[in-house]
Order: sequence, then structure tokens, then C-alpha cells
Amino acid sequence: MSRTTRRIAASLVTVAAASMLSLAAAGPAQATAKGCAAYLHDQGYTVGPKVENACSLGSQGGGSQAFKKCLHDLLTIEVSRPHAELACKIAGDPNTA
Repeated sequence: MSRTTRRIAASLVTVAAASMLSLAAAGPAQATAKGCAAYLHDQGYTVGPKVENACSLGSQGGGSQAFKKCLHDLLTIEVSRPHAELACKIAGDPNTA
């Protein structure tokens, strides 16, 4: 392999490794809150600070308390109950959807 080819290959490996580390650093709570917001967006809701906050509350752990807080906040901003329930389940467990 030429010197240039080795440098290119090393650069690609470095970029790939950095990408993987940034994904790992995002953490599960961030991923589940984003999944909750994405689900609501896909259902036609406008995702703004209130939705993001509710989804964040739902992803903070604490089981049923986190779910209840998330659900209450989403219902308050007129998300339908079925959509709010699933969104809060997604917030608490990314494997729900």
C-alpha cells in the first residue's frame, strides 16, 4: 500500500471511531427523549419546547412517575391520549416503538 493510501485509510478509521464515540456519549435518556419527540412529529404534532420537555421528563427514569409526568404534560398541550401514552412509553423505553 502506498503512503497516501495508508493515510487515507487511517483518517477514515479515525473519523469512524469518533462518530461511534459521539453516538455512545449521547446516552440512553437523550435517545429516548428524541424518539418520543420524533414519534409525535411523525403523528403530525408540532414539536417545540413543551413536547421536548415532556419527553425529557419521561426519559429520566423513575418508572411510573416519569411516565405520569410525561403523560400529564402531553395531555395538557392537547396531544391525544393514545399518542401521548405511546410517546411516553417510547421516552421510557426506546425498544417500545
